[in-house]
This record gives sequence, structure tokens and C-alpha cells, in this order.
Amino acid sequence: MSAGARGNSAAVPEISVVVPAYDEGALLEANLAEIHSTLSAAGPSFEIVVVDDGSADTTRAIADRAAAAHSEISVVAHSENRGLGAALRSGFMAATGEIVVALDADLTYDPGHVIMLVDALEGTAARIAVASPYARGGRVSGVPSHRIALSRVANRLLARRYGLATTTGMVRAYRREFLRDALADVGDDDLLFGLLRAAARPDDVVEVAAHLDWTRVPGRVSKRRTRDSIRAVVRALRTPRRSGRA
Repeated sequence: MSAGARGNSAAVPEISVVVPAYDEGALLEANLAEIHSTLSAAGPSFEIVVVDDGSADTTRAIADRAAAAHSEISVVAHSENRGLGAALRSGFMAATGEIVVALDADLTYDPGHVIMLVDALEGTAARIAVASPYARGGRVSGVPSHRIALSRVANRLLARRYGLATTTGMVRAYRREFLRDALADVGDDDLLFGLLRAAARPDDVVEVAAHLDWTRVPGRVSKRRTRDSIRAVVRALRTPRRSGRA
């Protein structure tokens, strides 16, 4: 793990933003600057944990330069590609903030969603806040029709199990104490759904209307294979929920 030295190592940041990145060299420098600028303007203390998941391009070098330039940025590096679940786990375990937010490196959810998710947790008993393009007031732009059709069908099926309009998304905020406990019982292949299952009470999860915007990245191709996504959804449908949520 390489990291920029934080200005006050004893201070616990209010927000940790975990950014898993695999071959994101073309976008990462500008996007980290946008995340840093957005959080700096918002006011709360923060850190950004970039997880290079065994990239073959310039992702690691760009992340290391950003960490050298900004004390709030640190880097966790995998020696080989281990997948999204493992990258998130590494970032979550490195995070020190009171609230931990996962954010896509390509910023198809813009950094303003971080503050929206954090605000949604404050003053509630919720442990997870989910960025939800399918919730009332949410929207989707620029996603190919076949992808959006598959996503909508999957989320409608999963809504019966999880009681959420959007279940498949990665962009979420977690209370750190809940996250650390829940990770012990969740495998990397099932991490996103497993964390939702660990939130057993009806008021543990809140949804925030969000904008999933692929027009920010012209020609974007999802790095998650359709087959893997379908398998994850099938596993989620077959796995019993803990008592609590419908």
C-alpha cells in the first residue's frame, strides 16, 4: 500500500471515498481531481482511497501521483486483477472515515452523490444509503437499451427480496462500524448483495434518487461482464435473507 501522508494522522475523517479502478488510466487523473475538488468544497473532512485492481495501464502511476500531490488521497494496489468485490473489500478495510462511500472511477455517478448519500444517513438509524437511479426522482442517461432492459428486469426481481428500487448498484454509503462487522461474513463474489443482506432491519437501508449518466464517458463499456452480472443476480435471488426486510 502506498499512501500520501495525511495532514493529521490522529484525526478520523468524516468521509472515506473508496474508488476501485481497473485500467482507468485515461480518465483517472481528471476524475480524482473532480472528486477532490467536490469534497473540498463541501466542507467535511475526507479521504479518498484508490484501489488499483491489478491494472495493466497507467492507473497505478496516476493514482500514486495524485496521492503524492494530495494528503487526502491514498492508494491500495493489487498485484493482479481480483475483481470488483475484492477491490471494494481492500478499499473498505483501508478506509478510516466514519462513513465510507463507494464511487465508480469513471464517475458515471458524479461526485455530488457522495454528499447526498452521507446526508441521507445523518439523523437516521440507517446503516446503508444506496444511490438509486430507479427510485422516484432518479434517472438514467446514455445507457444502451439492452443494458438498461437487463438492469431494470434484474432490479424488479430483486425488489421482491430486498424491498429496494435499485439493488445492483455499487455506489453506496455505509457506516464504518457496520461495514467492518458485515465484511467478515460476506465473500468477494457476493459482496454487494451480502452487505444488503447483513442490514436486517427494515430501517437499515435508505435509497437516494440518483443519476446514472453514461454520457459522461462516451463509448463507455462496462467492465463487468453480462454473464457475471446475471450469475450474481441469480445467487442473490436464491440466497435467503436474514429476518427483517421483506
